[in-house]
Amino acid sequence: MTNRLSDSLITAYMGAIYKIESSPPISLKINTPNKQLDLVMRSSNADHAAIITAFNPNSYLHTRIENLARQEQLMTLIKKHGFEFFSGRNIDPRGEWPDEESFLILGLDFDCANNLARKFDQNAFVWIEHNQAYLHTTSSLSFT
Repeated sequence: MTNRLSDSLITAYMGAIYKIESSPPISLKINTPNKQLDLVMRSSNADHAAIITAFNPNSYLHTRIENLARQEQLMTLIKKHGFEFFSGRNIDPRGEWPDEESFLILGLDFDCANNLARKFDQNAFVWIEHNQAYLHTTSSLSFT
């Protein structure tokens, strides 16, 4: 089951710039191959990755304090499961949404990424495979 997102939300996700604090730094767009991403994934022997945030659950704006607390919980869970990750920032170049902190999480499988995004009430996440980022809406599975 997938959530039905509004056209404006899909446009925001698709138009966002996903900046990753890796070496080299990455500026990623949906459906666009990225050589820097390929270098980072190869150096980590990762076939898959996801960009997930805990900010603004269910696409409702929350306070910065609430968002940072949720992001800290997400980081704790990522570390608990031993995934390699990089901090990032999701940027809406149109300025309709505030920047959201995020994580590029390497090596997790699709179901795990979907479950993790759902645990933090995210409507969608960025799934990465074959050197390219794709937008995926979440389905109702759980992550423990």
